[in-house]
Amino acid sequence: MVETTTRTFLLNDGEHLESSVFKLKKGWWVELRLGPTLFGRRVTVYTNLPEEGKPFSRKQYRALTWSTSSSDDTAKYCRLHLTAPGSYHYYFHYDDSDTKRGSGYILVEPTLSAGGEEVTLDCVQCVTYIAK
Repeated sequence: MVETTTRTFLLNDGEHLESSVFKLKKGWWVELRLGPTLFGRRVTVYTNLPEEGKPFSRKQYRALTWSTSSSDDTAKYCRLHLTAPGSYHYYFHYDDSDTKRGSGYILVEPTLSAGGEEVTLDCVQCVTYIAK
């Protein structure tokens, strides 16, 4: 049985998380949900995480589609599948305003291997020698 991992982030008005790092693994899912400060607003979320099979462009963003299991705002979410390693940005605005009301980054860790075995990033060391 294949296990899928989903991480959920709440979006809140005025919350810019550029200084926070969310390290996630390739193959995981991310759900972006509305926090209580955004209930009742028409929120649009954008990300530069490309759709599966499309090339990455740092400055090319796409709007995400909201899914819901009921009619209230607490059930709305955008779902992202993390298929490629890298640092991806998201931001959102609401009510037809172009002002960014919140943003952040998602870091998808690469999968490294040595000798046929997977190596975690915590095991990688970089040593620099400076000749005198």
